[in-house]
Amino acid sequence: MKYLFIVFFLFTSTLLAQVDDYPECNCAAYKSAGLDYIPSNKSAQKIINQYLQLIKEKTAIPLPKEPILTVKANCPTPRALYCSNDLRLILFNDYFLQILNRDDGKGKITLVDKHVLAHELAHHVLGHLDRTGTTRREASIYNNPTKGDLKRLGIGHGNPIAQEFEADLLGLWLLYQSEKDFSAEKLLTQMDTLQMVEWERKFGVVTSINGKSYNTHPFFKDRLKTMRKYQQIISNFPTTIAQRGFTALSNNAYFDLWGKGYHWDLSFSGGFIVAGIPRFSLDKMAINALLYPLNSQQRSFNVGFSLTGYSWHKSLQGVLDVHWSRQYYGTSIETSNGQRLAEQLQLNYLAVSPQIGWNSVGKKVTNETHTTFVGLTANVGLNLNIPMAIDYENSIASSYQAPQLKFSAGPKVSIGGIWTKKSFLPPSIRLLVSYDLQCIHLDSTPAPTAISHNFTTTLQYAFLRF
Repeated sequence: MKYLFIVFFLFTSTLLAQVDDYPECNCAAYKSAGLDYIPSNKSAQKIINQYLQLIKEKTAIPLPKEPILTVKANCPTPRALYCSNDLRLILFNDYFLQILNRDDGKGKITLVDKHVLAHELAHHVLGHLDRTGTTRREASIYNNPTKGDLKRLGIGHGNPIAQEFEADLLGLWLLYQSEKDFSAEKLLTQMDTLQMVEWERKFGVVTSINGKSYNTHPFFKDRLKTMRKYQQIISNFPTTIAQRGFTALSNNAYFDLWGKGYHWDLSFSGGFIVAGIPRFSLDKMAINALLYPLNSQQRSFNVGFSLTGYSWHKSLQGVLDVHWSRQYYGTSIETSNGQRLAEQLQLNYLAVSPQIGWNSVGKKVTNETHTTFVGLTANVGLNLNIPMAIDYENSIASSYQAPQLKFSAGPKVSIGGIWTKKSFLPPSIRLLVSYDLQCIHLDSTPAPTAISHNFTTTLQYAFLRF
């Protein structure tokens, strides 16, 4: 499994001597293809081809165009390589498989061997590899991580820890599809976990991340726990399953173990003022005023972006909304024929709204097996309205001086619902209803004052998660 146990780089010279006659652990190993193992290249290649056919027939996952070949090589652990000569390789040695298997299978390929093959194949099929032919950079991170490295690991669906979980789960699915009466427990009971834990204890480099100690890439017991946790979901996956199904589960497993920091959703955001109660006054005397009704062609609206910071292990969140806001107001006067619209104002703001809030997803999703969540959210903050332009019309004065729009600020409160996935990948959807106290400041003579109690509905769609 792609650098499953980084600790084996520290193997003793006695162990390494057992494989000195193997090709080097790189793309050049293909030149020496044909050496026997588990129990032969031919039988292993047959299984790989069978798994490729299953993926083609029973999933929506596209297959790589390049051939995928199995080769015996001097690798401390099994590896998947994408080589520059348009070859994809799966490299193995015998002694790793002997350590991993509780029983050697008496010359037959065991379920453990098959899962190792399926896991490495999954790295090719799921797009985890590039043509550099190496993952040593990722390997070094687990031995001696820095804060910058750990931050990088937590960004994007290319996270190598999550990819290990994803390859495990696709491998498990292939066994469910190809083995009669298969269960995850049959596979896991054939793994010599005690011997693997002993190897970790003896050769492992202990790393503390987020207050938890890890020995390997990632911790072996956590990978077994993940397969146990999701075995029922994997066994019931439909034959039309796409890669996102495996990605979502692997991301969920990653966040439960490692992702305790904050993550960010960048969303498109837009909405309408659905109700409002404006109050205009001049020299402390009230003036009739109105917000244009919903059946008017001129509706007050806002459109822009929203940035939400959150953690999958906490309920606290931070929000920053940046919108272009257009609002329509008017003042009216009493005439013999009833009320008449005297002034019309079209206000254009850059509305910046920092908020702090709560969501019900947070801790609630920890250790859950499903990956899609529906919850509630509430935020409170400020609405800072930076003036951009004002369009003004006066229908009763033959000449007038248009007022100037000034900066204003007021409180903002939002409540609503969330639909989201516990994954590195969006989408996430929030539907909010907000109240904000709009203080309209106009620079004019005479100088009216205006306050509007606005109620806005907003839809946010996250298109980027980092």
